Amino acid sequence: MAQPVTNLSLGDLVENAHEGVWLLDANSRTMYVNEQMARMLGSTADALRGRAFHEFVHERAPLAGEDEPKLALLEMTQPKEVRLKREDGSDLWVSLKVRGLPDGNGCSSGSAVLVLDLSTQKQEQEALRESERRFRMTVSNSPGIIFYQDTDFKITWVSKPPPPKPDIRVIGVTDLAFVGSDESARLREIKRRVMETGVGERTETVTWIDGNPLYLELAYEQRVDEDGKVIGLIGYARNMTDRKLAEDQLRALNETLEQRVAERTAALQARSEELASSQGQLRESEKHYRELADYNRRLVRELEHRVRNNLSGLLGLIAAMRQTAQDVGAFADAIEGRLRAMADVHRLLATTGWRAVDLRNLITHSLGAMQHLASWPAAQSIEGPPISVSPRRVVPLSLILVEWFTNSCKYGAHSRSGGKLEVTWEPHDGLVRLTWQEHGGPPVRESVIPSLGSELVNGFATRELGGHCETHIGPDGATHVLEFVADDMRDRETLTATTLPTSTAK
Repeated sequence: MAQPVTNLSLGDLVENAHEGVWLLDANSRTMYVNEQMARMLGSTADALRGRAFHEFVHERAPLAGEDEPKLALLEMTQPKEVRLKREDGSDLWVSLKVRGLPDGNGCSSGSAVLVLDLSTQKQEQEALRESERRFRMTVSNSPGIIFYQDTDFKITWVSKPPPPKPDIRVIGVTDLAFVGSDESARLREIKRRVMETGVGERTETVTWIDGNPLYLELAYEQRVDEDGKVIGLIGYARNMTDRKLAEDQLRALNETLEQRVAERTAALQARSEELASSQGQLRESEKHYRELADYNRRLVRELEHRVRNNLSGLLGLIAAMRQTAQDVGAFADAIEGRLRAMADVHRLLATTGWRAVDLRNLITHSLGAMQHLASWPAAQSIEGPPISVSPRRVVPLSLILVEWFTNSCKYGAHSRSGGKLEVTWEPHDGLVRLTWQEHGGPPVRESVIPSLGSELVNGFATRELGGHCETHIGPDGATHVLEFVADDMRDRETLTATTLPTSTAK
């Protein structure tokens, strides 16, 4: 006895069927849909239960005007194409087949509707109709004539009648009806090659109508059926008579004027080359001096801005130190350290032509210039993606690094052996987030009182860099987090005078 091929129950087969199964009661309300039907309607089986069938029938579908309760009792022996509506309102083309559901008394208690999704088929049919419409439009608007020929080189179809005699019979004839035997033999050889090799070819020919020449450009491609069998050729003929006649007239005119044109052309060519060389040199010279003048203007504006800001910052620093410095030595050290930092950064900007500076290069350069101030060298890690810092932000950013490094030399990772410094940065919400993390410094046992340096850092961060700075002192060392604008389109257009922050410490 043959063994069953599956252990699936009837319910499993219905639930996993490729067709939609839709059970309706006597009032055309949903009692059950399988998963395929729910997916087709863009819903779930639970959400569809109890819903009326007519809710999903498109208003212009054939079933829209029918009595829906009676539909549940109707048995459609032949499939019927209907446009339904999904839950999102989009169209769903389906094929419906209805069967009655008998109750225990032999009467119908509802309907079983088998639904086949036709959306893909409808899309393919529409795509085919659109393709045919475009083909007809292309053929009708083409300046040339498209034609088919069979393997005996007889014409089987043309896109439009050939000019200038549209009444001439072309179906069933060969090239002998238009050209001589020698030319026909040449064209047949080209066509035979195309059919054998599948490689298209182009050629030109001429025929005579009422004693007038008709020049044609011909193109041939292999034509095959659905099984790939060669059934002939696809040809394209374009009327080149006007162009040929114009070329002949122009050729005749050129022959009569050739000598004079050659002489004048030689003289003009020599003069043209001389002028072109002079004009090229002049344009290059003008471009060079324009760029140089523009560069000098930007450089002067930038220098003016930098000098004004530096002097303003220096005056603010002197005013603050006047009130906080304990003696002349402390006053001089504070001024000297910041002046050296400014001078070092200006040298870096000068080497780049007062253009944007790479952030990694700026940090490495600044820390390298201050290493002699450290009591102990600290292991340094400087990591981050390439970021350009505009010239107007280089000086305040370097002064912030000076303050952090000075504090590290006094209280942090550079004040004793074994210290480490990690400097990282990353883009963050349109800004650059730079983190200065120290490790291995002496423990901090007392609360940190904001100093002049921290006030300067905060002032630089908010006023000059358009961001903010936070400092956290942990048991292992200080952590500074600075968020700032690295570059701004306004820096490339105009330099607005701003002053460095002045201390308000008293």
